[in-house]
Amino acid sequence: MLIFGCHEDNQQKLKDILPKVEFWDYTFTENGGNQVYGAYKFEKNSNCLFFSYRKINTNDSLLIRVPADSNSGDVIEPNTWSVINDSLVYIRGMQRSVVSISTSKDSICLINRKSGGDTSYLINYKVLNLTNQTRFKK
Repeated sequence: MLIFGCHEDNQQKLKDILPKVEFWDYTFTENGGNQVYGAYKFEKNSNCLFFSYRKINTNDSLLIRVPADSNSGDVIEPNTWSVINDSLVYIRGMQRSVVSISTSKDSICLINRKSGGDTSYLINYKVLNLTNQTRFKK
């Protein structure tokens, strides 16, 4: 009896693809649909910046991507990211398990096993096509 197994190195794959994309939109499922929460920028040196989306004015659907304050409130989030073993990614202190990476490497499905399994996604900002509607401000 022969048993074959195939193991893909997600750790190296994530370390390679996350810094290559300018922004990763962070989405999660809520009220029956995907909601865009914000965007992450992963840098090769393990820095991780978070950007929130804001409307320019209340009557406008145009969004801008603005740096979020990491030290607001009681919780101070580290501006770092890392990949542990083959299936855990830490994004600014949040631990998520990697469920899958799309074959086109433009979306990553994550699950929070600590909170009962809520699912979230990192999606290349170009895929969601927000680029045509957004402007980036530093």
